[in-house]
Amino acid sequence: GIITLTNVGNIKVGGVQFAALVELLKKKCSYVYSSLKTGTSDISVSISAFKTIQVTLIGVKNPGNYSVSSLATVFNALHAGGGPDDNGSYRTIELIRNGRVIKVIDLYAFLCKGDISGNLNLQNDDIIRVPPYTKHVQVMGEIKKPGIFELKNNETYKDLLGYCSGYT
Repeated sequence: GIITLTNVGNIKVGGVQFAALVELLKKKCSYVYSSLKTGTSDISVSISAFKTIQVTLIGVKNPGNYSVSSLATVFNALHAGGGPDDNGSYRTIELIRNGRVIKVIDLYAFLCKGDISGNLNLQNDDIIRVPPYTKHVQVMGEIKKPGIFELKNNETYKDLLGYCSGYT
């Protein structure tokens, strides 16, 4: 929670994301070490030990409580749990924190487009709930990716064709 540096003093770092830590330290240390302001010196940060947190996974192939790194994300935890079970939705995965759904994650955004905006960092006691799917469509024939796809209520044939990567 606190880093103590000679000539700088105590710096509160509890709850600071690792990516923001270097900038915070540069800012605090630049008051004492002017070479940080000019860019003639730099700060490097590494973590030697990670705290573990507890998360709960529901609706996955291997449900239960998991101990994961404090740097773990929703996708890391889903992988550890084996992914959605046979009846699980890939489109409406819920991240529950302090009894509230803070994010609904659509894995198709990542799987089809590489969008990682749903891959949030986890906190202790988070719950990842994979509800049952509501609509599955099986696609076969002259398409690039035959299979079973999950559709949201507002999606159309055009969306489905996109998931199949089009016609052969």
